Amino acid sequence: MSHPSAIAAILSGQRPQKPEAAESLGFTDELWIMVERCWRENWNERLEAKEIVDCLESAAKAWDTRPLPPADADSSDSEDRRLSSFSSPKALFS
Repeated sequence: MSHPSAIAAILSGQRPQKPEAAESLGFTDELWIMVERCWRENWNERLEAKEIVDCLESAAKAWDTRPLPPADADSSDSEDRRLSSFSSPKALFS
């Protein structure tokens, strides 16, 4: 999806879908709820900057205390595949 197509989709009321790999990359349900609230069409329903900062600080603390998976040789390949889903605007709107 090109940038003009993404803009047109947003202006027509479409919003990105949460990528499947999001949770494994630390993008929790709580963070996705925050993103959805920021995308609300009615600006009065959107989060204030302080609420966003609080949510992000909470997520950062949770990320810092998460248990780390055991290291293995294939982890970098699978992480590259998971990360690639975030680089495509088209993937967000599918």
